[in-house]
Amino acid sequence: MKMMRRYDIYDRLIKKMLLLFLVLVVTAAGFSGFFSKWAFRDGSASMGIEAILDGTAERPFVYRQLLPQIAKRTVLILPDKARDKLSDNLEKRKPMESIYSRAQVAKEYNVEYYLVFLFSYGCFFAAIWQLRILLGDLLHDKAAGTLTALLFALLMPFLEQVGGYYYDFPELLFMTLGAKYALRGNWLALTLVIPLAVVNKEAYFFFLPTLYPFAKAKLGKKQAVIFMLAGVLLAGLTYLYIKSFYTGNPGGMVQFHLMNHIKEFAKISTYFLTSTTYGLPLGSRMFFLHVIFTLWISWHGWKSLTDDLKQHVKIALVINIPLYWLFCYPGELRNLSLLYISFCVLLTCYIHNVLKDYYLSANVK
Repeated sequence: MKMMRRYDIYDRLIKKMLLLFLVLVVTAAGFSGFFSKWAFRDGSASMGIEAILDGTAERPFVYRQLLPQIAKRTVLILPDKARDKLSDNLEKRKPMESIYSRAQVAKEYNVEYYLVFLFSYGCFFAAIWQLRILLGDLLHDKAAGTLTALLFALLMPFLEQVGGYYYDFPELLFMTLGAKYALRGNWLALTLVIPLAVVNKEAYFFFLPTLYPFAKAKLGKKQAVIFMLAGVLLAGLTYLYIKSFYTGNPGGMVQFHLMNHIKEFAKISTYFLTSTTYGLPLGSRMFFLHVIFTLWISWHGWKSLTDDLKQHVKIALVINIPLYWLFCYPGELRNLSLLYISFCVLLTCYIHNVLKDYYLSANVK
């Protein structure tokens, strides 16, 4: 009996380690696919990581301070001798520049640069790990949820079109945690996430209302509305606080792009654009196959959604699509991030149905 128990413990431990390794490898591939395209927008005076770290970047990019501030404070608590030795070692070996041609690490911020890199990837890993848990809870299918999370990790470089930024990965983590906590009724944890998420990127303000259906299922309509309004108020106050530090920076809150979207939408070439992803010239932006695949998955997945999930998707669409068309650059798919959870839910439903059909056909044979 003891041997069997010991075997079961080892079996569970090794399975968990294998899953961790799989998530590690897949997220490393996805993150590398992103970083090789954009790095941290190095050298840009308006949005590059050096300008973010020294506080001179343009608005709204300069507002996204969560990881840079954590990196700067981490460097400050290091002993002077250790910090100087690490900085000199990085400057001498240049491990980032030797791998990624787009990386241009400023000497005065080289330790912070590597910390932001590690923190960004760590957030990506945690986001995909939490995403598989969230999707498994929502659809009651851990296998389909895990496959969806891993696939989404590999799709991230395709979503990072026109631009890509370090704060996109914490954003995915915070959206996943927000949905998970709302689904489970962990209101304290969700409240603690809100200010961190807004310091990372102010768009979390608009993501919160998409969680209303999950809150309503746990609290009822009245209490859910009150909690959502309180969450939005907390997000708004956090944003105003961060904004107050950078009122003298150039730039503004938004840019108007509606006419650009209309022009791009009408051009045939829009649906045949490519860019180098994972070393290959693959579809980019609104590439026609990507549009077809997304519509197909959404159509087939929609039928399997519960009413709460359908309402979540509808709210996300109503908020994100107008924002994207009015204020985001055409083809910059990362600005559809409020729909990430919705897409992953639909994709999980689709994969669940595909696996179910496969097992049924296999059993028949």
